[in-house]
Amino acid sequence: MEIFSVETTWASVKNQKLNFTSGFSNTNLHCVLMLVICVELERISMELALSLEKLTNEKLLNLHSVAEKNKDVQLTDFVESEFLAEQVDAIKKISEYVAQLRRVGKGHGVWHFDQMLLHEEEVVA
Repeated sequence: MEIFSVETTWASVKNQKLNFTSGFSNTNLHCVLMLVICVELERISMELALSLEKLTNEKLLNLHSVAEKNKDVQLTDFVESEFLAEQVDAIKKISEYVAQLRRVGKGHGVWHFDQMLLHEEEVVA
């Protein structure tokens, strides 16, 4: 499992060789750099959320196996019915988001992805 941090993201952004034309002012350059940082942070935060969901699922499976070894039928049923199916759905959904973010790249694709998430929340609410 790969752990992400803001420091590693900033280091990767600083190390990128960005080729800008001389027409950019310092303000425009800062805006472009902030956009690159935000795009990277969005992708990394989704990957981190996916890692956390997988870790939670792993811990629930461990709890389930301990309950099974101790022949605690009520706890195994509770974990199965209340948590495991929901975890699998969350992992599937977030992994789809991560795959989409990797495919869209930077720029308009990320904006379109954000709009899709906003409209999805409106439908759910």
